[in-house]
Amino acid sequence: MPSVANRNAAVGKLNMAIGLASLTTPAGTVSPAVLKTITNYMDEAIELLQQRDPIKRHTSMIILALQDSTEIRVAYTTAGEPVEHVHVKDRELYNWAIKHCHKLAAGTIPTKGSPP
Repeated sequence: MPSVANRNAAVGKLNMAIGLASLTTPAGTVSPAVLKTITNYMDEAIELLQQRDPIKRHTSMIILALQDSTEIRVAYTTAGEPVEHVHVKDRELYNWAIKHCHKLAAGTIPTKGSPP
């Protein structure tokens, strides 16, 4: 049985997929890029719900939070070379993910049966 946090994260992914499904082209169809994004959100939600190992599940949630809270923007130098920049879209979610990433690296993420 997935935890409340995993269910909420999965429901969030499913809600994003539903929101994207409403984006249609002028002809009333959904573009292939939007369909691919919807499929990715659905796959991530299902994978998150099925994860049994608490460390893997927590790591997956951290990675999803980082992915959802940031975007990669490409700028070009005067020589025409691309330079990638990370733009933080959701500061609160980003801070949560980075804090938990540090806890995970330090080995202080509580597991089932261990004190928090």
